[in-house]
Amino acid sequence: MFPFYENNGEKCKIIKFNSLTFPEHIHSHIEYKMLKSGQLHVIVSGKEYLMKEGDFCAIFPYYPHNVYTNKEEKNSGFNLIAPASYAGSYYRQITNLTPVSPIIPAEQVHPDIRYIMERLENRHANYIDEKLAAVMTELITGRILQCLPMEKNTYKDSYDLTYLLIDYITKNYLENLTLDSLSKTFGVGKSHLSYIFSNRLGTNFRDFLNSFRISKSCELLISTTQTITEVLLASGFDSPRTFNRVFKKFYGMTPNEYRFSASKMTASN
Repeated sequence: MFPFYENNGEKCKIIKFNSLTFPEHIHSHIEYKMLKSGQLHVIVSGKEYLMKEGDFCAIFPYYPHNVYTNKEEKNSGFNLIAPASYAGSYYRQITNLTPVSPIIPAEQVHPDIRYIMERLENRHANYIDEKLAAVMTELITGRILQCLPMEKNTYKDSYDLTYLLIDYITKNYLENLTLDSLSKTFGVGKSHLSYIFSNRLGTNFRDFLNSFRISKSCELLISTTQTITEVLLASGFDSPRTFNRVFKKFYGMTPNEYRFSASKMTASN
């Protein structure tokens, strides 16, 4: 499997979870996780960690990560997902440094972190006031940097280019993008671009592009009544055959089957 790009938009989100399992993905946001009960397996850049009740987890932008809960386990908690810019005065640190381990054990979680996260959780909404969210995220980030041992971000040399590549692709995914065209756009050799995708994002260029296009198609399949042809064209694909093949690679079903499954789930709720 390869990580998909999760488009979290430009706002802060508070997401509650129970018995959480989520596939490997990357995004440009900060992700902070508080576990209220049980235990949760967290994998960041291929390294696995175990969160226990009361633990806190910090995942910085562009690090491939996934979580899972074993069948015999249960857990509950919530995520704060915020734009990296909300780190405020600590933005440079979170791009230059990375935690040796992303987990802060319960007994070492700073009281300010726990207090702010609990206040955010109690708002009972996915989206909160953005100015307040930015202030709170900056405060949490500052405390995290005090609690977690840090090491130099070994990806730093490619960090800025990684950001530019992701930003460019997510804004131009409807175009006929290739490694050749990206190489010309950024003035960087194709081999170096391939290295960034492989070693920084844990995937290759084509799979990264397709993962973003498929995520856009899923949004359209669920939220619109557009035909499959209209959806595939609006997602950057140029033929039904390619769209169906790539979609099935990611979801194990056709776009029509996905739409039907999503509509049944919505109706049951």
